[in-house]
Amino acid sequence: MSNNEAIRMKCNSAEFFDKYGHYRESKFTQLKHHWFWKINFIFRRLRVTKKFNGFVMLIEDDYYLLPDSLFMFNEMLKLTNDSNCIYSLGFRGLGKEISQTSISNDKIPFQSHIINK
Repeated sequence: MSNNEAIRMKCNSAEFFDKYGHYRESKFTQLKHHWFWKINFIFRRLRVTKKFNGFVMLIEDDYYLLPDSLFMFNEMLKLTNDSNCIYSLGFRGLGKEISQTSISNDKIPFQSHIINK
């Protein structure tokens, strides 16, 4: 929805779009807030994980974990063992065949607004 359309429809947040001109959509915002709250709670409030500084693998409840997932994760760590990296196990784009995918250490900017389809 464009800014003009939002103003014409008298949306409460018509003037509060992000730098790309997008508006918050509750179904996506709720999901982001859910994960943000969960991760903050685990690493700031629980004694057992408060001082943890290792790697964490977040697995969505609708994902299927393949037997070689940990092997592939360790292969990714060999490419760049950087605590500031977000490692993503899965397809990087829609429509790619498995034979066309590979392990890569190219720098892809994190975009939180992109979700799995």
